[in-house]
Amino acid sequence: MERYIYQNGKKLRCGYTTGSCATGASLGALLNLMDKRVEGVEIRALNGWDIPLELHNQERRGEETTASVIKDPGDDPDITRGIHIFSRVAWGKPENTDGYFINERKNIYLTGGEGVGTVTKKGLQVGPGYSAINPGPRRMIFETLEDLIPEGREITIEVSIPEGREKARKTFNPKLGIEGGLSILGSTGIVKPMSEDALIDSLKIELSVWKEESGREDVVFTFGNYGKKFIEENTDYSASEAIVTSNYIGVMIDEAYRLGFKKIYIAGHIGKFVKLAGGIFNTHSKVADARLEVLTACAVIAGEERVTLEKIVGSNTTEEAVSYIKSPAVWKAVGDRALKYLRERTYGEIDIEIAFFSFEEGRLYGSEGR
Repeated sequence: MERYIYQNGKKLRCGYTTGSCATGASLGALLNLMDKRVEGVEIRALNGWDIPLELHNQERRGEETTASVIKDPGDDPDITRGIHIFSRVAWGKPENTDGYFINERKNIYLTGGEGVGTVTKKGLQVGPGYSAINPGPRRMIFETLEDLIPEGREITIEVSIPEGREKARKTFNPKLGIEGGLSILGSTGIVKPMSEDALIDSLKIELSVWKEESGREDVVFTFGNYGKKFIEENTDYSASEAIVTSNYIGVMIDEAYRLGFKKIYIAGHIGKFVKLAGGIFNTHSKVADARLEVLTACAVIAGEERVTLEKIVGSNTTEEAVSYIKSPAVWKAVGDRALKYLRERTYGEIDIEIAFFSFEEGRLYGSEGR
């Protein structure tokens, strides 16, 4: 599929999702079942693009057929690259339809087989007990196949991924409560290479699952593993309760507000909190930095001497700058400003508390005794 986007000045080839693969494999298997075997199919993605797909592993055994499509994520660094997504299509309906997705016309019964995960927790787009086949792929499969099925006939579809269980260990699935394999994904059917959207969506889902499973109105955010260790060693929370936001703290605060959380506790390294003290809510260095400038401004507020200010602004890292600061008032200035921006972002409707540390000095600041 020769479709491209430009990102950071690079031309990157788009690919197609596991949902598109499942749709193509299902279409190929159905055509074979109807004595219309082909070597390739073309499907319509949900964004309107036509996707040509080559079929593999076509077999027919009486009243059922199988086919597979090889996953091609384009230039996206996707762990599912090159794996086969299989579909088995059979005439008739299953004896027990529990756990099956059924289309509105009641003539297609869809489930997941080997290597497709099973949802075990609430808060996802699929309910507990069902295969992790998201709404977008289900819609693609149903819309692609339903008009081809002869009047009065029914079909059962089982999507499988032989490598799915092993690959899933390197994804968010186990933490999200999706057990035994990968998810069949794709809101449009197209993979846009190196997009942040998939990661952000995964983080939002993790937060939603946490709220559903815990039933709590408070949540703990941190930026990475160092923050989780700090939380474990310095608070009443456990590391397992912390949701790692990476650089997307602003997005996750917005999502916590949308989901109705009443309290947020954020812990992390001083380098991240200095950015928050400057009102920077995507903490990736490519988006904005200004750590030393903000820290210098806070040091001015705290009354640090000029020689110290010059050392701070001339530092190579935040950790180096920390070594020059002697007054706890600097950390209070950083904390106060970070809290100001955080609370403004939630319109003052969420109780937000914070704590931050450096590697050399340990805990530097905690609001409300944190």
